[in-house]
Formats: sequence, C-alpha cells, structure tokens
Amino acid sequence: MNIYFVVLFLTLLLCFYFGIKRREKYWTQRGFSSAKFEFPFGSLRGIGTQKSLCIGFDEFYKKFKKNGPAVGLFSFTKPLLLITDPELIKQILITNFENFQDRTIYYNKVDDPISGHLLALQGKEWKERRAMLTPTFTSGKMKIMFE
Repeated sequence: MNIYFVVLFLTLLLCFYFGIKRREKYWTQRGFSSAKFEFPFGSLRGIGTQKSLCIGFDEFYKKFKKNGPAVGLFSFTKPLLLITDPELIKQILITNFENFQDRTIYYNKVDDPISGHLLALQGKEWKERRAMLTPTFTSGKMKIMFE
C-alpha cells in the first residue's frame, strides 16, 4: 500500500514539475521575449515587497522596450503581457478595447470607490465612464491645462 502512495506522489510531483517547465516557455513559444520565470513568484518576485508595482513594471519596460512591442511576464503562474509600444497601447485601449477588456486590475466600488478608475473598469462601465470623460480632454482643453 505504501509503495502505491510513493509512486502516486512521485507521479504527481513529476507532472507538476513538467507543468511548471512548460509554463516557462509560454511566451517564447508565442514569439515574445520573456522575463525570467521564478517559481512560485513568476516574473514579479520582490514587486510589492521590495519595490512598488510602478517601479517594477517601469524596470521591465526599460529592460524590454527594445525587444519588441511587448514582453511576457508571469504573476505566479498566470501569464501577463506588458505592452511596450505606445502606438500598440493606443490601438488596444481605443480601437480594439472589446478584445482586451480584462486587465486584471483590482477594484471594489463599494468598499474602495477610488479603485474604480477608468483603467480598472471593464465592459459597459468602461464605455460609459470613457464617454463621460472624453469631452474633458479635448486638445483645446489640454492646451489650457498645460501651457
């Protein structure tokens, strides 16, 4: 009976190991450069504890902006794509928003109303908020705000 438990445990351990190794190649198989994957933290080791999220992503941006329009990252084992090309960012957020709604940014409008900002919202809420804010940022008004 114990030998079956050991064999089962080793089989599960090998499946887990090869699953993690396969996950490491996720972005390179799709043609993107990728930050180093470190189990269990993914690519984001130290972000949120040793340095802020903004500083961490800024470092990734500066390191990988010459490698193409985007870089693959991992939050634990979940793949994330950091877009480094400003024109591609504009295209995604304006033209092709319907295909890129889920940006996995936390927001809770009930307990933390400030977290429900334009970048965190999705779908219909995003469209309504964007339609409400767009007239505020016309070129004429931007010239008045910034000399």
